[in-house]
Amino acid sequence: MARVLLRDAPIVLLDEPTASVDAATEQQVSTIMRQLANQGRLVLAVSHRPSVIAQADNVVTVGGP
Repeated sequence: MARVLLRDAPIVLLDEPTASVDAATEQQVSTIMRQLANQGRLVLAVSHRPSVIAQADNVVTVGGP
């Protein structure tokens, strides 16, 4: 996440950005992801966590039922 904040990349790809973190840190990561999107960056997040999925503008489900 630190590398994302230090670069001004137009596309941000995050793989399970809230894995193995506590609830407070998960909220901070979610806030940062929304801020990046609001800056006009394309944020692509791969996640199983409902809280991350809930803030997505678009959801693509791979596999499953």
